[in-house]
Formats: sequence, structure tokens, C-alpha cells
Amino acid sequence: MPVCRKEGRLETSRDPLLHDLIRQEQRQADRVAAARSEAEQIVVKAEAEATKLLERSVKKADADATKALDVTRAEAEADRERVVAAAREEASRLRAHADANRERAAALVMDRVLP
Repeated sequence: MPVCRKEGRLETSRDPLLHDLIRQEQRQADRVAAARSEAEQIVVKAEAEATKLLERSVKKADADATKALDVTRAEAEADRERVVAAAREEASRLRAHADANRERAAALVMDRVLP
């Protein structure tokens, strides 16, 4: 392909081919720019979705923790009530045993004090 210099620029005898090449390069550059723009949009959208997912996960974790705490408190209260009830039953049993032996104990004391 013969090349000659004219006014400081290279010119070729096949200008249409050169123009086609320039147009193709411009189309490729446009495609690359469009792909970059699309990639940036995808990243922005993914970051937004990740943020929403994280927020939902935090809210769910908080709700789950609150529920677990409520369940644990209820179980602790039930255990406390069982222990208190068992202690009351034992105290009642001991009181009944003491009441049953009171007269015998009083009689023994009287026998020892007043022979």
C-alpha cells in the first residue's frame, strides 16, 4: 500500500479502508465503554442488594436473639417456680412433722423437768 506525506499526516491511497478501520475501532471503543458502564451498574446494584440483605440478616438475628432470650427467661422463671414450690413442700412437710412431734417433745421435757 503506497503511503505519502501530505501536510504532516500520513495518507494512503485506500482512504475507505482506513475510515472503515477507524469506524470499527470507534465501535469497539463504544462497546468497551458500554460494557464498563454496565459492569459499574451491576456492581452498584449488587452492593445495594448486599446492603439490603445484610440489613435483613441483622434484623432477623436481632429478632432471633430476642426470641431466644424470652424463651430462656421463661425457662428460668419456670425453674425458679419449681424450686420454690419444692422448698415450700419441704417446709410444709417439716412443719407437719414438727407439729406431730410437738406433744411428744413437750411430754419428754415435762418428764425430765418434773419427775
